[in-house]
Amino acid sequence: ADLRHEDHEQVGHAAAWGGVVFPGGAGGAGAGGPALDHAPPLRLPGPPVPAPLSPQYLVMEYYVGGDLLTLLSKFGDRLPLPMARFYLAELVMAIDCVHRLGYVHRDIKPDNILLDREGHIRLGDFGSCLRLGPDGTVRSAVAVGTPDYLSPEMLLAVEDPSRSYGPECDWWALGVLAYEMFFGHTPFFARSVLETYAKILHFQDHLHLPEDPDEEET
Repeated sequence: ADLRHEDHEQVGHAAAWGGVVFPGGAGGAGAGGPALDHAPPLRLPGPPVPAPLSPQYLVMEYYVGGDLLTLLSKFGDRLPLPMARFYLAELVMAIDCVHRLGYVHRDIKPDNILLDREGHIRLGDFGSCLRLGPDGTVRSAVAVGTPDYLSPEMLLAVEDPSRSYGPECDWWALGVLAYEMFFGHTPFFARSVLETYAKILHFQDHLHLPEDPDEEET
């Protein structure tokens, strides 16, 4: 969406969610997504934008460090162990922040983890995010996200729409990402998406942990 406003002094905190602009952040009453000004997810700096203002700019921080996928490629797909531990610790805080706001992200992967100029992470891309229900779960029969990072619960919900799942889908994806950081590939990679799904659903038979990564080699 082209969000513009010509009075630069009033361009501030606005969030676009599902093609709709929510002045003052996306976490207000009736909004479709979480408030994105909580660290460490993406921040939308500036004071609230008076409504109505049309057109508007969506102003976001510039993350000069790129994303975690690019960083992985620079290190041959395996991060040094101290670096991997650092980013995993920050990711735990970011994911927990989203959950405490009452949402599940559902698309945790290296491409969606941005890095600022100091090397800290910002969790981005909330397009697949859903609000948790009163029971702490969501219902969705659509397998959103990237196949390698989907949890068994998400795939079972596709097969049986009566099933629900909750924050465990994000923690599963974090585990897949941790494996990728340590060993250089995702644990359930296959030649086809259907093969990947089958491996995830029967992870007890397909999850194999190599020897502990050597700090000198990684």
